[in-house]
Amino acid sequence: MTELRPFDLGELNLDTIAFERLVADARQQIPRFSADWTDHNLHDPGMTVIDLLGWVVDQQIYRLGFISDRHLQAFAALLGQRPVGPKPASGLVWSDRAVEVPLLLSAGKALLPNVAPDVGFVLMRDVLLSDAEQTTTSIVCGGSEIQLPIRRSGLATTIAAGSDSMVVLTFDRPLVADLGGPVSVGFDISGGVESNTSSAPWGPLRFDYRIGGGAWVEVPVLFDDTSALTSTGTVGLDIPSACGSTEPSTLRLRFDDGFFPLDVSVRSVAVNTLPVIQIREEPERSLGQGTGLVNQTVSFDRVGLVAEPVIMIDDQQWTARPDFCTSGPDDTHYVLGPNGATFGNGVNGARPPKGSQLAIGPTQRTAGVAGNLRTDVSWTLDGVAGWTGRNCSGFSGGANPSTVDDVVAKARGTATERDNLLSNTDVVAAALLLPGFGVGRAEVIPNYDPAVPDGKVAGTRALMVFPERAVGHETRPVPSQYLQAVDDALDSARVLGERLVVVAPQVVVIDVEVTVTVEPGYMLDRVEAEVESNLRQRLAVLDQGGGVSPWTLGRVVTIEELKTVAAETDGVMFVSDCGLARSGQKVGGETVELKRHGLAVAGDVQVTATVVVAGQGGKRL
Repeated sequence: MTELRPFDLGELNLDTIAFERLVADARQQIPRFSADWTDHNLHDPGMTVIDLLGWVVDQQIYRLGFISDRHLQAFAALLGQRPVGPKPASGLVWSDRAVEVPLLLSAGKALLPNVAPDVGFVLMRDVLLSDAEQTTTSIVCGGSEIQLPIRRSGLATTIAAGSDSMVVLTFDRPLVADLGGPVSVGFDISGGVESNTSSAPWGPLRFDYRIGGGAWVEVPVLFDDTSALTSTGTVGLDIPSACGSTEPSTLRLRFDDGFFPLDVSVRSVAVNTLPVIQIREEPERSLGQGTGLVNQTVSFDRVGLVAEPVIMIDDQQWTARPDFCTSGPDDTHYVLGPNGATFGNGVNGARPPKGSQLAIGPTQRTAGVAGNLRTDVSWTLDGVAGWTGRNCSGFSGGANPSTVDDVVAKARGTATERDNLLSNTDVVAAALLLPGFGVGRAEVIPNYDPAVPDGKVAGTRALMVFPERAVGHETRPVPSQYLQAVDDALDSARVLGERLVVVAPQVVVIDVEVTVTVEPGYMLDRVEAEVESNLRQRLAVLDQGGGVSPWTLGRVVTIEELKTVAAETDGVMFVSDCGLARSGQKVGGETVELKRHGLAVAGDVQVTATVVVAGQGGKRL
């Protein structure tokens, strides 16, 4: 039964009148409203009705003065606070040395810390332990090369975001010989931010690999727990096999993919780094047999479960519901309680057949805060002799399940301390200042959601964001993981009751052809180059710093505005001709329409410069 508790609002107490007082007050009103009613003794049927109504009112007042845990959680949810946990702790374990032979470790492989061998830690995903010895680690930045210690150092080296920055790792042999599998590269980032994204890669990480002096081959990124090197984590790489070669190999990370979130401070980079999480996996187990009776309940321990369990009846998975209010007689539903699961009564929810086999599927259980470990703990791999490792940073993130009091306390804190993004300026400033996201442009579109056919939605603000990117990379789509991460980062500060959607701009590539007449004394090639540069700066997503502001979000692209940009270029006498069109269409139109979240980007820009020759008009000399 749901626990009831007083709603603590200081001295407020709504339940101040007792049942006897309600009955007495009602009896005193009888002469006023029914003078012919003279028998007010207990045997009178009317008095019985008054007693019944007094009891009903007394219960209603009681309910007004008390509130259940479910109500408290609902009120807290209005302030963005919901029960969380339990949460498992996680961290990285760095190998002390290369293994003698390659080992393919499967997700769920047990690791044992020397300080808490019974807590239960497992590998988060499949990892190939390479037998290659890492010989050097260097960072190339600004034309200079900096050597990093192969093992972790307390000092951090900053990699300035730019196309010439690289991290280079060399090995005494190929990383992958015959045994294939994802190679895990660990990054220890100093001053990183909390990662809010999934493991799907969305950042600038581009890896190349070669054996000996062979050609560089780009290798796919399988997962990225660092969220583009904004936090400590691992990156999984699909390294090609060596096919019997024993030559040294080189792995490099290039930052020339056009998206640079922030300058990265790296303490260490090393392969064979293991992503580890504190969970204990339990196999499927029996819960007994169905009795065929109504509301059968089976008990099992829910303490520490990372996710809700899967209940199977005769190999058929049944579905969890909060209650049976909408369940029909044949609906295979169950309701989870504090100590197990309850099934239906045959009218609201089906009953497990008599003699049916009840089971709970594989589960994962966490110890919560007990999994948070200190730095520099020694680790071993279960069943792998000779392998040792250490965690260079503490394991964190482990949390016990929050109580109702925890949720209410956070909700009260949110109500009194919440810094809401009230104005459009607040939203834009918050997006541009998000650490680790490198938001290069942000704009708010009121009452708009591009997911709706006409885009018009009252009470909704669309936040258009675009990351910092190098020139020439504007047309690459913004990954959905990046947009979701921005949305999550701003969630706690959004206005309550308002819908804020984070979207990428709809980039529209525009081809332009311009003919300009140049004033005497100017070099035609130079003027052409400057006109093209100004047009590209104007038709750009980001401000390129050339004194020409980028195109306004959602604004129609017109010939007249492009003519103005060309005419204001130094040395241009006048613009004799101009045409534009969407990329792939014939140039010659006068306008290109954009949606409200559309941005125009220059595609093929052709500029022809001529000079005025007396009696012959404009000619190119």
